[in-house]
Amino acid sequence: MMQCQCFSVFLAIAVCGLSNGVRFAADEVTEARRSLGAQEQHVIYVDSASPNASLEEGCGLLPDRPCKTLGLGLQLAARNFSESVRVSVAAVEGGYQLNETVSFHDMRDLAIVASAASSTCNDATNNSVVRVNCSLESDGVGLRFVNVSGISLQNISFRWCGALFNSTSLNFSSESSSGSYDGRAAASPFPFLQARTALFFLFCRDLSVSSVCLLRSRGAG
Repeated sequence: MMQCQCFSVFLAIAVCGLSNGVRFAADEVTEARRSLGAQEQHVIYVDSASPNASLEEGCGLLPDRPCKTLGLGLQLAARNFSESVRVSVAAVEGGYQLNETVSFHDMRDLAIVASAASSTCNDATNNSVVRVNCSLESDGVGLRFVNVSGISLQNISFRWCGALFNSTSLNFSSESSSGSYDGRAAASPFPFLQARTALFFLFCRDLSVSSVCLLRSRGAG
């Protein structure tokens, strides 16, 4: 029986901008699109256990050359596609490490789907869902979705995640900064209150969640 732990979806105002990371070459993306032919959905493959797994630009665009890290695969989806993208994450022992926040902006039909032996969210079951361990060395790591429709998250256990984002509430006790949301200056002399959350959604719709766990979260949800 499928089990899905509940989590709070924190709707807040986000700071615009993509975190630092590799930007994939345009010709690599073009080649992948050509190879997919008439296939409607673009698929990005992530499999750290594959002997052909790569950390080079253009990884993940073909099934025989998956990305070695989840961060690279997610960045590829965020920076090079605007619609019909599926990040296919293979189940591997120990899961994946996510070292920086990844932001998805102005997209349609985005799926992050992991293969799993079962659909339980039990933290003690190593092969239940694909585990994503967020880095504890930074100020916090999470996933940010801004103006994205048709989001699907499946079979993923997020652990120790929680990044700081600007909330929709203004801090009237301070006038040190006007703050910003989604890269736009706020029309207010007051900064936004910040909140820490693992999965952040702003101006999003059509969200599908199946067997997604938030465990030992550093944030509100």
